[in-house]
Amino acid sequence: MTKERIIRYLAPVPPVVRQLILDDLSSLEPGAAAVLGRFFCAMQRHGGPGDAPGPEPFIEAAKSESTLATLLRTLARYAPGVSTAAGRELRKSYYRLRSGAGAAPRAIPARPASLAGPENWPVSWRQMWPALRSSRIRDRSKQRYFASISGCADMLPRLDLPPGVTADSPGYFVGITLGDAFISTGVRARTASGYLDGLVALMRAGEMEETTLNGLRSARDHFKALGRASGKLKTSRIRHLMERGGFEYIIQTVCRLRDEIDDLPDHAARTERLRLTVTVLMLLVNKPARCGDIAEWRFGRELCRHPTGEWRLDWCQGKTNIDTGAGLLWPETCAVLDELVLRGRPSRLVELEYQKHVGLNFLSGTVDARSAKWASELVRDAIGIPAHDLRTLAADYLRLHDPQTAASVIQSHLGHGTRQAGEEYRALADGDAAAAAWRRIREEIARQGVDG
Repeated sequence: MTKERIIRYLAPVPPVVRQLILDDLSSLEPGAAAVLGRFFCAMQRHGGPGDAPGPEPFIEAAKSESTLATLLRTLARYAPGVSTAAGRELRKSYYRLRSGAGAAPRAIPARPASLAGPENWPVSWRQMWPALRSSRIRDRSKQRYFASISGCADMLPRLDLPPGVTADSPGYFVGITLGDAFISTGVRARTASGYLDGLVALMRAGEMEETTLNGLRSARDHFKALGRASGKLKTSRIRHLMERGGFEYIIQTVCRLRDEIDDLPDHAARTERLRLTVTVLMLLVNKPARCGDIAEWRFGRELCRHPTGEWRLDWCQGKTNIDTGAGLLWPETCAVLDELVLRGRPSRLVELEYQKHVGLNFLSGTVDARSAKWASELVRDAIGIPAHDLRTLAADYLRLHDPQTAASVIQSHLGHGTRQAGEEYRALADGDAAAAAWRRIREEIARQGVDG
């Protein structure tokens, strides 16, 4: 293409941008001048802020995915002051048209708690399932039990049961054999006990003979005890994180990721992922929630922004059905939420953009929720541990700061519904309080000895 033709295409382009392109013609992509000219023509027709165009100029200028990609790259190179956030949304719509390639991961439907047990369940299990399915427990618990029972059923062909022993009435022997089979596949003892817990629930609902049921319970408790004896993998992860600085390291990671965002174009997929990562990390530092709850948070419902610029977080916990919240969030957390809503647009537009997001899931940007594990994947990619570990880290900080009040504060901060739910944290806090008291007594005895 001749220089004269390029100049004609660039006539609607701002002079500064046009000159940058003319000084760099050897690097100009094919078609870039034409699509850029159409884009700025459309911007003039539609009006609006020149540094934050809406979707219309992108739609009118780029009629194909490849043309849009050329436009976005050209704007990022020669007009970095023009936000390409709206172009990112158009690009995602092109991704969805390509058979879902690159589309945002959606929540994976839970395995259905069907009316009858699957065909691979033993007949007696299938007959007991309607009683468990109709019991007065949460649907989420039923789904968890269903998955655990199905896992046990899938494992039955691996078992080498002696003559006369069947899985129709699983007692201690079948429970131990099942647990060992799970462990042989690489499953941890604590997880094996979880599988057996589903089977215990099924047998209890089906009114299994008490002696057999108690034997199955003993098998489950055996693997639970093995799990406790071997310690949690989480313990070593938390220790490693503490060695790197704990929450200070997390904040340093947030700062590093924000610097990386500043160096990326607004329309880049990595930019979007990093913004979400930063937001999830700051929310977890502010108030460590469960991943299942995080996946459901929406703008204007759980996450609310006041016109003064303050954000508030309140929600009902899915696990306990108890309301909790962080109240007004920290200024640093409010700042990253503003950045998430703006997606690279000028800060003066934050309230307008927030209103556009009201009712949308904060992770997906749509009315649909992400997978419950997706937020944890973001955290693991950033700092090397799952999101749930930050709840334990927060408890450790509270316990070490003031062991006298830590147990109650941890229960409130982590949203435990009962004292029993946080019994492990409570025991650690009580131990720390006793140790602190003993140190004070020892110091007092030492002082008396010196004075004497």
